[in-house]
Amino acid sequence: MCKKIFKRIILIMSLKMCSISKKTKKRIQKTLLAFVLALAMIFPTSALPEKAEASVQSELTDKQNELKQLEAKLSSTRKEKAELLKKLKETEGKLNSLLGEKTALEASIGYSEAEIELIGQLVEGYGEHLLELEATLKKAEGLKEEKIRQLCTVLKYIYENKSVSSLELFFSSDSFSEYVSKKEHAKSILSYQEAIISEIEKTESETEKAYEDYEKAVLSLDEYKKYIEEKKLTVADEYKRLEDVILELQGNAELLEKDYDAINSIEKDYAKEIGQVKIDIEELSEYLSNQFRWPLYQNQSYYISSYFGTRKDPFGSSSKEHHNGVDIVVPKGTPILASSGGIVTRSEYASVFGNVVVISHGNGLQTLYCHCKERLVSVGDKVKQGDVIAKVGSTGRSTAPHLHFSFILNGSYVNPEKYVAKEYFR
Repeated sequence: MCKKIFKRIILIMSLKMCSISKKTKKRIQKTLLAFVLALAMIFPTSALPEKAEASVQSELTDKQNELKQLEAKLSSTRKEKAELLKKLKETEGKLNSLLGEKTALEASIGYSEAEIELIGQLVEGYGEHLLELEATLKKAEGLKEEKIRQLCTVLKYIYENKSVSSLELFFSSDSFSEYVSKKEHAKSILSYQEAIISEIEKTESETEKAYEDYEKAVLSLDEYKKYIEEKKLTVADEYKRLEDVILELQGNAELLEKDYDAINSIEKDYAKEIGQVKIDIEELSEYLSNQFRWPLYQNQSYYISSYFGTRKDPFGSSSKEHHNGVDIVVPKGTPILASSGGIVTRSEYASVFGNVVVISHGNGLQTLYCHCKERLVSVGDKVKQGDVIAKVGSTGRSTAPHLHFSFILNGSYVNPEKYVAKEYFR
């Protein structure tokens, strides 16, 4: 609308100046310039920036929401990553334990094979011993046959020579020495007979015992060999089961490692996105800082007594408190300007803030002006950037005349330095 008015005025004046003198033209041009400047003041061109500001503020809000979502996703991803890492370590621990069991079973199988081999050697040794016993037995049987023949010879001799008493033997002898000789010979024959019988019985007993020992040893070794072979089969079955479990765990570990690598990559992507969104937010905030002006006239001198953040209680307490805005010290009655265009949502007296004015700028962003001497706007008023909305005072909880200036985004106080040029805070 302003542009149309300016164009129409310039067109009319141009047509009229075609027929007037140069001196008059200069006077008219000066008048026209002054008039245009006056119109510019009457019809400010802030409508377009306000619209752009709302769009940027909306984008900033979207980016802030996106940041919250990304940070939530990153937090969830990190929890999932930690859980995966825990599972991976548990799996690796089980795997190492099973590999240890597998090694022990391999050793057990090796011992069983060694025992079976040793049993074979023992059986072979007993077989060789049996051959020796058989040779001894054969020899003993030959000796037995020889002794039996000798015994038969003795018995034949006794039979042929008849058995005589000692008295008969004495009277049949020509001399005493012959008697003694015959008697000793008879005793010798009897003793030899008894020795042969005893030796035969001993050889048979030893041979019989050797056979019994051999049979017991072979039986015992066979039973032990059977036990070892059964044990070996059991161990082999357990070994196979362990191998299957180990293969399964190794497969699980590989999958977990792949999942871990994938989620690690996702984490990096989220971190990268968050970094970019933070840069975008910073740039948008910096842009918006140029859309909100300082709430005082440019030529107004001031100093800042308290910044946004933690500060010492100004009312004498030694405790710390959070200051949700910036305190700008200026004389009482100094005009307070709207930092940006918007709608007045609050204009009242409060016990702490005193006379307070709140302006909503859309998209959840508000500015707060406290401790005013007087309020010059009402709830529902639409104000433009730079409009005088109140005057500085010391109402409410205040130590001296000053303006408490705050920004509220979605119900939370934020640092004014994010929206107003930082040069004003130095």
